[in-house]
Amino acid sequence: MSVNRTVRPWVPTIIFVAIVLLVIFAINYQTASPYVLGDEDSSSAFLRWAKGPVRPATMPDAHWREALPWPVDPKRFLPNYFTYSELMKELDQLIYRRSDIVFVHVPRSGGTTINTCLSKVAHISKVFDDAMRLVNEKNVETVEDDLRGVNEDNKVIISGEFSFGTCDFLSGRPCSYALMMRDPYERVVSSYHFCQAHDDDKSDFYCSISTNGMSLEQWAILEGSPLFRQLVAHPRSCGDNFENHFDFASMIQVEKGVLKTGRYPCWMKLKAFLEHQLTEEQTAKLVEYVANNIEYWFAVLGTLEEKDSFLTILQDLYYIPVNNVCQDVHKAGHSVLSDPEKQQLITRLKADPDVREALKEDLVLYERVQEAVHFQGKKHWESHKLSKKPKRKGHRTHLRNRGADIPRTGDAAAASPAKDAWRDALPWKFAPPERFLPNYYSYFQFLNESDQDIYRKSNIVYLHVPKSGGTTMSKCFSSITKRIKKYPEYYGPIGENGIEGALQNYKKNNVTKATKVSLFSGEYAFGLCEKLDGKPCSYFLMLRDPLERLVSSYSFCKLHSNDDNNFFCALNVNNMSIVDWALTQRSFFFRQLLMTEDICKGKFDEEYDFEEILKLRRGLVKGKMPCWMKLQAILDYSLTKEERNGLLKYLSDSLEQWFAGVGILEDMDGTLGALDVVYRLPVFPHCRTMHANRTPIKSGKGGKKRDSGKKSKDAAKERLLQQLKNDARVTEALWEDIVLYKRVVDIAKLQREETRNVIMGI
Repeated sequence: MSVNRTVRPWVPTIIFVAIVLLVIFAINYQTASPYVLGDEDSSSAFLRWAKGPVRPATMPDAHWREALPWPVDPKRFLPNYFTYSELMKELDQLIYRRSDIVFVHVPRSGGTTINTCLSKVAHISKVFDDAMRLVNEKNVETVEDDLRGVNEDNKVIISGEFSFGTCDFLSGRPCSYALMMRDPYERVVSSYHFCQAHDDDKSDFYCSISTNGMSLEQWAILEGSPLFRQLVAHPRSCGDNFENHFDFASMIQVEKGVLKTGRYPCWMKLKAFLEHQLTEEQTAKLVEYVANNIEYWFAVLGTLEEKDSFLTILQDLYYIPVNNVCQDVHKAGHSVLSDPEKQQLITRLKADPDVREALKEDLVLYERVQEAVHFQGKKHWESHKLSKKPKRKGHRTHLRNRGADIPRTGDAAAASPAKDAWRDALPWKFAPPERFLPNYYSYFQFLNESDQDIYRKSNIVYLHVPKSGGTTMSKCFSSITKRIKKYPEYYGPIGENGIEGALQNYKKNNVTKATKVSLFSGEYAFGLCEKLDGKPCSYFLMLRDPLERLVSSYSFCKLHSNDDNNFFCALNVNNMSIVDWALTQRSFFFRQLLMTEDICKGKFDEEYDFEEILKLRRGLVKGKMPCWMKLQAILDYSLTKEERNGLLKYLSDSLEQWFAGVGILEDMDGTLGALDVVYRLPVFPHCRTMHANRTPIKSGKGGKKRDSGKKSKDAAKERLLQQLKNDARVTEALWEDIVLYKRVVDIAKLQREETRNVIMGI
């Protein structure tokens, strides 16, 4: 049987039409799709495109990607940690700490300061390459080859005007970008006067255009929006391939003699190219795209106006000692213009529509960066709060993630910090310490052997917090200085009479030679390092649980109620309950960090009615009002709750930098061991059996001594502690010291672990 297989006449027609459509689609796709340099040889892709680019003005509906011969999007980066924190796991921050850092340097936006700072960090750190790598017009074409030889074991810090995109060249390792921007109008004023001052310098590629005879407005229009260009540029835009295929002489209209070297700088070629290739609508859409992604591409964003916040976030995110290392770094090329003169020039620029048009891209990006910085700062602040939720058993959050910077209980207004408002509220100019050594253990990974030796050669200032083991430590130091020739003298205590007496004895004993060091101790010793010139100086501290410290001080002062010379026990404690004592004493350590000699010298006595502010009962103060009580009155009078919490956050953030070592009384062995390692002193074996001022616990107003047995003393102590815990006013009164104590506990835990590692040789 045969089957008739006659082909229907319309089938060949359908097959032919389908083939034609596929061919047309393939041709259109090849010609219309943007050239991605990573999909083929970069040079051939660029040259093929450059030989015959289609002028986008003839195709108004075309996407901006089709007009550019390179991809705008970076392939490798880490998003802004704080704004994307809700999408991240708890251990993701470790990726940032292991990542290379690429700083995009926007000219005249504080970049020189950040470069100097990061260069110092790279130089002293063991985890980075010895030197920061710069990417500018001179080496931008070779940067990819240069980065191939980077040691995989070391992190890299890269910076430069053309550094955006270099993470793509560092494969197999995390890499992230950082950016600091400046108000575009202010930046133009700064760049104009900077290049005027360097008009004879032909080596500066940024100022390769002569400003001679050029007005500020002309400079602004010529310069345009540098950050926008930096974020859409490609390294090959500076090469000869670019130069050979475009007639920049006709594209860039500049007067003869403006070019110092006779060559167009890369930024000028790129500006002309973008203006030539993109329609106004395409440019607007590209700017919008970049603005929407800037928070995604950059792990850290900042503005020059918020430089300190930017440095703090860099330090916390990457765990590098930026704040400490960069204290003596200043901006390059300080402007000679006064603020009124600057403002007048900025007003001129804002009034010129041509200037606004030239800066419009960076104005959009600056507005977006400001929003991102605000949100980033808010999340950074929140990440430093102590979580009120109970931690899971065995759960350990890293020290840097557990800042004890939380608003006071029930204070909803303190959810966001009062930025430095407390500085203006204080009646004296608060001057943070400038001479100190940072926490030895927190910064151990950045210290080489010579850096570690600096701690052993430094003067030591011990801040004695009353009833926190301070008398024991002072006794220990005094004993050591008598036995060890390295420490010729112990100076203490430094109390109400200030530090002048200790300084006079110090100078009198001729121990200012660089080969000798000394030990100082006292309740008001913080700030002493500022006056000990000629050698390194460091602070040490030991704290105690604030409630237990209150119970101990209450019993101690009852026992010494007849001693009118003890400024700490300057109140008639026998007429006070434990709660009254706590509400009067308040946060002692918090005040010690703020104490100024002017208070003890009576500078503010005529200005403030201390007893009225503190609402003290008549006869409560035994004699002369102590300095700590005057300071408490001034703080109560001067600071709002929001300002107080802003100040508390600042102090809590600074503890790790200001104190070379910290300790807690509850772990005396760990504290002594930490001193051993930091200063190479025989503190642990020599002082572990010392414990001065063991005070028997008393209760009630009569001050009668309880049973000296351990059970009876523990029971009396527990009753007093319970009274304090049950009164919400006490928590409020001690809140600052509670926050600071928890911060110190976290630092002390890290110290103990590192001390064990050093001793065990791990």
